[in-house]
Amino acid sequence: MNRQNESALNSKLSQYLKENHIGEVCLYTAISWLQENVDKFAVMSEESNLLEAKYCQEAKDEFARLWIYSHHIYNKKKREEIVKKARELKLTGFLLAGKPGIVCIEGHHSDCKEWWKDIKSMTWKKIMIRRTEIFEPSEEKSFKKFSSFEELCLVNPVHNKHSNMSELSKLMTELGLNQIFNDLFGLNDD
Repeated sequence: MNRQNESALNSKLSQYLKENHIGEVCLYTAISWLQENVDKFAVMSEESNLLEAKYCQEAKDEFARLWIYSHHIYNKKKREEIVKKARELKLTGFLLAGKPGIVCIEGHHSDCKEWWKDIKSMTWKKIMIRRTEIFEPSEEKSFKKFSSFEELCLVNPVHNKHSNMSELSKLMTELGLNQIFNDLFGLNDD
């Protein structure tokens, strides 16, 4: 049972207890209600998993590029896990450690989603997908910008824990991704 269905089951149980047993000791009743109703939520969970599997299969052929922004990425174990998981899934892109932390991940859409699911489950101050780009499978060769996944070391000469944004801007301009850089940091005129 996934979190969403577990939460729905918990809400329905709470609602049932509030409506039928206000102020009473009702442990036996709650257990009985759970035994009678848990299967409904398990079936919902299975249907949800089937839909998700179907969606993943459809998305498998699409080429995707995710742009992830984090308040900071300092922790060595997290950085190693980001790189390791990307390489396991044969994803390409880069990790820019420091403050802010930036990750660009590209590959099959379903692999990117699997990578993101694992990475976002770690403890973060703030991490989010700032932009998702989806391309047709036939466009992969022309839109793929990286040949491997690497951790970039662009240290700011003034603040050694901060990322060197001017070097990142140069790199992204060289790759033809300067518009993305502007989008990531809100530098657009709109």
